[in-house]
Amino acid sequence: MGVGMGVSLDSTGLVDSRTAAVPAFQVQLGVGEEFLGFELRLFSTQASGRYHQRAASLTMLSPTDAPVDRLAMDVLLAVRPFSAIYRGDPRWSSRVLKSVTVNVGAAGENAAAGNWAVARFGSVFGFHVDLPVVPQNSASGLSVRITGRRMAARQAYVAMTTVTDTVGELFGGLALSF
Repeated sequence: MGVGMGVSLDSTGLVDSRTAAVPAFQVQLGVGEEFLGFELRLFSTQASGRYHQRAASLTMLSPTDAPVDRLAMDVLLAVRPFSAIYRGDPRWSSRVLKSVTVNVGAAGENAAAGNWAVARFGSVFGFHVDLPVVPQNSASGLSVRITGRRMAARQAYVAMTTVTDTVGELFGGLALSF
C-alpha cells in the first residue's frame, strides 16, 4: 500500500498552451511479491481556482484559464523485472532494484470543470521504485516510494474546454508492505 503527493504536469484549459504543475494525490494498493502482481491506483488533481492568467490579447473578451480537476482509477499489471535476480540478497541496493516496478493497464478518468464533467477511458503506463527505510528482517516494510504515471486517452470536451492527456505525473510518498 502506498500513499503519495506530487504534481501533474497539465496544460488542459490553460491559455497560451502553457504547462503548469498541478497538485496531485495518489493511493496504491497491490498484491503479488515476485515477478508479476496487480495494483489498483486512485489518483486526483486539484487545478480549478489555482490559475487565473488571461490570454495575451488586447480585448476584454480574451479567454482566461479554465483548468480541469481530474479523478482517476487505474487497474494495473505490475511487472518487477529484477525480482528474481536479487531474491534473498540483503543489501540495500539489491532491495531497491528488486522493488523496481513497471505498470501497464486500463484507466478511467473523470475530468471536471466547475459543475461540468466528462468521463474518459484509456491506457495507463507507469513505474515505481521503493527506497527501504527499515531493515530487511522486519515483519513489515516501510519505504519511501517514487512513482510516475502517464495516461493516454482520446480527447474530450467539457464546459468549452478540450480535455487532453497530461504530460505526466510524479509522486513521492510512503509505502507499507506486509
